[in-house]
Amino acid sequence: MPLKRKILKSSLLLIIIVLLNGSSYSGKIENNKINNNYNYDSYYQKEIDEEYLMQLIIPKIGLQRKIYNLDSSKNTVKKNIELLKESTLFSDDNYHIFLAAHSGNSYISYFRKLNKLALNDIVKLIYNNTIYTYKVIFIKEEEKKDYILTFNNQPKMLTLITCIGKEKRLIIDLEEINKESNNIENIS
Repeated sequence: MPLKRKILKSSLLLIIIVLLNGSSYSGKIENNKINNNYNYDSYYQKEIDEEYLMQLIIPKIGLQRKIYNLDSSKNTVKKNIELLKESTLFSDDNYHIFLAAHSGNSYISYFRKLNKLALNDIVKLIYNNTIYTYKVIFIKEEEKKDYILTFNNQPKMLTLITCIGKEKRLIIDLEEINKESNNIENIS
């Protein structure tokens, strides 16, 4: 009998918690939006994020992250992976994109596993409904400087940069090996 009573009490407590949490929401839902910051869906709520420019996907380290426009307040290593101002985007066939992020143990250390990449590993960028696929062609550690020294000035390049401790940085150069346009939806 005591076990049945404990189960009954636990079940009632769980029901009360669910009911209280469900009724505590006081926000407005108008035109299927909550406070104009979220699309409302019966299964989940998804933040509307129109500032992002592209998405970075590194399958080997399980990274998938939005990259923001240069003028976005979210385009900083203090919040995300930063698109550096030295980047020339997909305007011509000689573009070079530079992305930098923290390594380490912080929640914003998006490049914490970047050192696991090896030659020929694959990285993808999704930009304007096109998937750009890159292959690692060069990996180097160097002393930190106030500038970025590029080692490969080939056309269609992506460079990933992160710190190694306080005095060194890891630089990984990748070259575009495929471009696939499919009118795909960006992964969120």
